[in-house]
Amino acid sequence: MPAARLRGSELGLVCQFAVLALLLGSGDLAVGQTPVEISQPEVSTHRISRVDFIRTPGAAPPQALELRVEVDKNGAVTSVRVAYGPEESHEAAVALAKTWRYKPFERDGQTVPATFTDFVSILPPERAVTGRVPFPVAHDWATVKITLNRTPGLVLARLMRFKSSATATSSSRE
Repeated sequence: MPAARLRGSELGLVCQFAVLALLLGSGDLAVGQTPVEISQPEVSTHRISRVDFIRTPGAAPPQALELRVEVDKNGAVTSVRVAYGPEESHEAAVALAKTWRYKPFERDGQTVPATFTDFVSILPPERAVTGRVPFPVAHDWATVKITLNRTPGLVLARLMRFKSSATATSSSRE
């Protein structure tokens, strides 16, 4: 039997079904995949620039919140829960973490959804400058010495917290 000619409305309907079939066929294969646990060193190499602190009145540094984060295979955050930290900062930390992006994580050459621990530092509010202090006048430039001393600050506190939680986790598995 020869093929019948399709009328314009029938052709449009066939095209709509074809497009729908293509869209459904190219669905996200990661749906239903169990997220892969990612180590902290690997997480740090996948971070895309982001803010990782919140400012809270009365915060006494160093403080941090430990978060459990899940990302989809494209690196977008899909789930965040606070594992440890001051309860009054939970809501702000979760809202902040939901804005983060990561480079996609790969296993066996395929991008995969991932789960891992990440941190949000809690800082006190910034203080406004209260007065103007003039820059000192140097009378003899040969005697000028400029130095910079850094303290370990939040980075060391975060590493110490990570190491202690990793030690506790490994000892609880034994």
